[in-house]
Amino acid sequence: MEDDTKVNDKIYKLIVKGQNDRNLEIKMAAKQTLGDFLQRIDDLTKDKEAWIHYTVGNTRLILNGTSIENALITDKYDFTTTLENINGLSDGSVLTLAQGQPNRNRSREANVDSPTYSNLAQFKTLVRNVKACNRHAQRDQEPNTRPRYDHPEDLESLPPQPMVRHLGEAAEEFSNELLKMAHILGDLGEKLKNDSTSTDRNSLEYQMGRRQIQNTMDALRYAGPACTALSKFVVPIAQPAPRPLRIVQRR
Repeated sequence: MEDDTKVNDKIYKLIVKGQNDRNLEIKMAAKQTLGDFLQRIDDLTKDKEAWIHYTVGNTRLILNGTSIENALITDKYDFTTTLENINGLSDGSVLTLAQGQPNRNRSREANVDSPTYSNLAQFKTLVRNVKACNRHAQRDQEPNTRPRYDHPEDLESLPPQPMVRHLGEAAEEFSNELLKMAHILGDLGEKLKNDSTSTDRNSLEYQMGRRQIQNTMDALRYAGPACTALSKFVVPIAQPAPRPLRIVQRR
């Protein structure tokens, strides 16, 4: 009986990220519902200085650190679902807030978990991380302070059936980041050719070189898989517009 009480009283400490990297720490009982959680967010942001008011009916929650198909929990689950029954949600979970009405029909549509949707989401996530690496390299910032993303920035608005134009927008963004990366890599190449960086770990030159190398290499590690994901798409140009996006079928 004592064990049952402990289970029923289990508390989740949840980190909610709002606009401009503002955070809220909210404690909820595991037995409370998703609707209760949204109402708590509504109450806390209603009059909070410098915060957008995230209302119950116009808020979408993205669960960080989980698969793409499970990330949009306000689309996947009814408001009556208890927090303990949400896949991937646990004590210490981090969630991102976005404005917009939940689309619960999305989880019932056959193509929501389609390979095309998943591949586009993965591609955009990788490009988002390339962008973060480039930004840190350009600003000479510490690699360990760089955010690591596990979902696209616009996940809540990504359509279940992506169209060719969605790939066009993502490809254009990637091309811009590749141009930046080319300049960053060129600067690193010049430094490597000279091979004259100080070995004194406390020197400014050493620390700048270390940050430049790490941020650049990290950008390349994301860019490689992004190129692979991009190469999997098929554009059906023989069809009339608007054209649905597809990917290469496995044999």
